[in-house]
Amino acid sequence: MKPKLLLNVGINHCATTPFYYTLAVTQQYCHSGHKKEINYLYMIQENGGFQKYVDKITALKTFNRDDELKPPMLKKWKWDPLELPEYFELPFTIEKYIAAKKKDWEYIKNDYQSLADWSNSNAALSREFLTKIKPQLEEHFDVKCVIILRDPIRRLFSLSKDNDRFTKHVKKCNFTYNLAEIIPTEYQLHVYADYAGICKKWEDIWGDKFMPVIMEEFWEDPSQLSDFLEYPITEVHENVYWPEMGANYPKYKYLKDQWNPRENISEYNQKLAQRKMSHIYQEFKEYFGYIPSSWQSW
Repeated sequence: MKPKLLLNVGINHCATTPFYYTLAVTQQYCHSGHKKEINYLYMIQENGGFQKYVDKITALKTFNRDDELKPPMLKKWKWDPLELPEYFELPFTIEKYIAAKKKDWEYIKNDYQSLADWSNSNAALSREFLTKIKPQLEEHFDVKCVIILRDPIRRLFSLSKDNDRFTKHVKKCNFTYNLAEIIPTEYQLHVYADYAGICKKWEDIWGDKFMPVIMEEFWEDPSQLSDFLEYPITEVHENVYWPEMGANYPKYKYLKDQWNPRENISEYNQKLAQRKMSHIYQEFKEYFGYIPSSWQSW
């Protein structure tokens, strides 16, 4: 039987960390290995062209910054980089990725149900690249894919952290074309806003192996994901982003990446974003058939 592999598509500032902790810590369903986000597939696609990610991968041979940030139990299932040093060195290849995931499985198979890759950069993988690697991954793994989505305006405000930066981001960006099929330099800001486009691309390629999750709904009722994974999710992890508290958020341990924004969104920015980003909500409604009632910023 092939090991299971759960690919997270993203999206940043949509609570991907407590989403991962729900499955990796609270439920002990899946484990992503050395890092929650290693961004390896994106680096294969880009031929190692994003130096920040290259440095993070190569540094794992001697130091793992994630070890200081994540719950201690996640450090228990981790092999020594010296066992497969080429994995952490250029060129990054799908063969190295598969070999490393198989090594991960040898370490976790008695305690977890599935492997995982929780890299948010997976949202920026192109249709061509995904089509190419799909049969290679499926030869070795039973693959399923998930994406977690949050109210788009709230997500962008968390990314921006304050009103001044949010104003600049919204005015600067062109949200009006099919960004999921075009990978711009600032993919975090641009591509990730195209919820419907990203979901369409992944569903076209992975079919019923792909499931979108609405962040606000999941924290109220995780049963749909339980059914998809065929694994009972009986408890969710703490989440700074839900219930929504704006700048009055709780500072939960191991969730420092969620400690934002620094202030509440202004009325001016709320109206500006509603004008500039209206099509994101409309395209979401066309794809999903509704807009979540919890997306009150709209």
